[in-house]
Amino acid sequence: MAGCCCTIGGGSLFRRQGVEQEWWFLLAPEFGTALRLQNEEFFVSYNSVRKNVCSDGFAVALNLPSFIWIVMIPPFNPNSWTDISIPITDGPAVRAFFLPPTVMTPFRAGSFVGSVEEGGACRCDVVTFAPHGNGTHTECVGHVAGRDYLLGDCLVDMLVLAEVVSILPTILPNADAVVTREALQRQLPQRRADALILRTQMAADPPSSHDYSGTNPVFVHPDAMDYIHELDVRHVLIDQPSVDREEDGGALRSHKIFWQWPHNVQKHRTITELVRVPRSIHDGLYVLAFNAANFSADAAPSRPVLFDLL
Repeated sequence: MAGCCCTIGGGSLFRRQGVEQEWWFLLAPEFGTALRLQNEEFFVSYNSVRKNVCSDGFAVALNLPSFIWIVMIPPFNPNSWTDISIPITDGPAVRAFFLPPTVMTPFRAGSFVGSVEEGGACRCDVVTFAPHGNGTHTECVGHVAGRDYLLGDCLVDMLVLAEVVSILPTILPNADAVVTREALQRQLPQRRADALILRTQMAADPPSSHDYSGTNPVFVHPDAMDYIHELDVRHVLIDQPSVDREEDGGALRSHKIFWQWPHNVQKHRTITELVRVPRSIHDGLYVLAFNAANFSADAAPSRPVLFDLL
């Protein structure tokens, strides 16, 4: 088997050139075999987190309950990164879907007050917020499927290769502004990464405080999401409140197409909305860290960070 080889936990990692993409194999007889081949996923039992570096990149074995997930990423600079999240705050912030703003209230119990400004020993807030409308958030298929799917179970990729693609929205006759299949095909003729970051706000840096409610923001046309599914993109990130139209009668067509709900559920795919991609970030490849909070819910606030490749 030709290609790069390095040792991980007593096994060997080989890269083999495929017709359309590189295939990576982890051969570790004492632990079994774990590999990912195009659309198929294979797992083995493993009890610890192990990582190693070879000349072509990092091989990371992520610890999951009873399983591991093998991810291949190219070398990147851990000291050169850009935060593309919008924080959840009780100050000026983004809002969408008429959801209430974030509220942070000092906790009070007897003589204790969770406010240094009010004389308390420490700050301790009770925070009320809605992940889907108060800032950057990552969501799983549970958003359309319900409580059987939780983000903590679905998001198994901690570090992935991501591609930033700038798309000029197309204005339809009904005044909808959409990401079209044709625009995506021009900018993304083939998949180069597991994660696709769609930048639709290019005239200026996206605002960190803005109320999108009732404005019918840009969204991903279902035909364009069909194309994203055909490319087998694993994670979609967008600088808008949703991949679907603000008011669509509850159809959520693009969400359901991406997750192939309900007939062929793609459990490990995620959608991250309300990211903020500054103009200083050029289109191209980066390493992406999601940094999603471990909420037992369909969605959680996240802080996606892009690392420059070496």
